[in-house]
Amino acid sequence: MLDWLVDRECMTVCLVLTLTLFFAVHAGAMGSSPKVSPTVGQKQDSSVEKFASDPRVKQPEALRKAFDQHGTARLIINIDPPGAMAGYDRQEDRVKAALDRFINSLSAQTQKAVIRRFSTIYAFVVKVTPEQLGELLNQQDVNSVEQDALARPLSKPSSLQ
Repeated sequence: MLDWLVDRECMTVCLVLTLTLFFAVHAGAMGSSPKVSPTVGQKQDSSVEKFASDPRVKQPEALRKAFDQHGTARLIINIDPPGAMAGYDRQEDRVKAALDRFINSLSAQTQKAVIRRFSTIYAFVVKVTPEQLGELLNQQDVNSVEQDALARPLSKPSSLQ
């Protein structure tokens, strides 16, 4: 019986904290000052400014918007293919080995943010904070960074014309 009471109290506390955070975030979005310490906001702004001028980042304004709205962004990270990789007969094996080597060189927190690895191209999908993006951009093997978003079709399918 006590376990039920403890679980219920825990759920109540979690609900109160969630609602408090929800209203604090939305109050900041509606014009009142957000309840965030200045150092956190300044740290994010400086990280965002660093990547905005990096030529490897495609559409930096869209990334800035994603970071402003959500605090994170889902990105496709393309890395440079390594030189000749002896011992690998298949393209998929070469890609997997290169991605493993690259991702294992990142911090544990950024490694956990990896959502998907591609099997035939040297790229992976990651959901990161601006600081984690800064870590990725410090790696010289990063070729390009772009937001992972649905692409709109260029024309109507032939069946609809």
